[in-house]
Amino acid sequence: MYVAPADAALIGGQGAVVKTAGATLASVIVREPASMDMTLGEPPKQAARQRQRDPATRMAEVAMLRQAFIKAQEYERNHAANPALPRDLGMEALGKLLRRELPARIQATSAIDIRSALGLAREFNLALVLDGAASAQLFKDSLVARNVPVILGQVSHPFVSNEEIPDRSDYPPVDEGTATALIKAGVKTAIASFSRAFGTLAPAGSSKWLLVDAAIAAGYGLAEADVIRAVTLTPAEILGVSDRIGSLTAGKDADVIVLDGPPLSVKTWVQRVYVGGELVFQK
Repeated sequence: MYVAPADAALIGGQGAVVKTAGATLASVIVREPASMDMTLGEPPKQAARQRQRDPATRMAEVAMLRQAFIKAQEYERNHAANPALPRDLGMEALGKLLRRELPARIQATSAIDIRSALGLAREFNLALVLDGAASAQLFKDSLVARNVPVILGQVSHPFVSNEEIPDRSDYPPVDEGTATALIKAGVKTAIASFSRAFGTLAPAGSSKWLLVDAAIAAGYGLAEADVIRAVTLTPAEILGVSDRIGSLTAGKDADVIVLDGPPLSVKTWVQRVYVGGELVFQK
């Protein structure tokens, strides 16, 4: 699982990759930090309106992110010239982005927000990961050319990531064929479950829907091998942990689920779960 701050802020903070079972905290953590989470679009605006502060518009969102990155660049230059200056942990974290030590994981749903994310990544040379990305297939050629991976939200529900899809022309309706279009175009694409996938007032979008969303992609023309990869090895690659997890390969962690039928059948149930070779769940 990837665990990170939610999307009520432009810059939520750093996230970590963790396992769902382990004897100690150290054994649960796979990679920390794994990326820096940011959000463009409605959620930061809605949260800002409640607090009566910026960003009130999409223009303000982009301007504030640019301001933060430029400030981090200045911090890096000043500290290189004078290491005795006081430390700023927030600026140091953003410095990891500027040095491409961490990817910028930006939640962007509409075409406007994806275009802004691509522009910011180009301007500051960020290693970009698009999160949610309902409109991503409009940019598939650019995503392939710039090697930008995509983590798709749940198409089995009328929400993508934590953002409701409003009835506006710049927000296309949820397209069940998006994963197929992206993967066939050569975009590294993961299918994921998301917290609050039913909207901000509802419970989390349980991971039990993950294989249902994968099956939907198969129903819209994606080969089964590509579907399984989109919920296993590809997410591990995007998260930077494919050396340990994501496939049944000698030398990797023995994190395995045992099913009682075909993975993409709604009749299939998980029978057993092994984490690090240890049985942690049995039906």
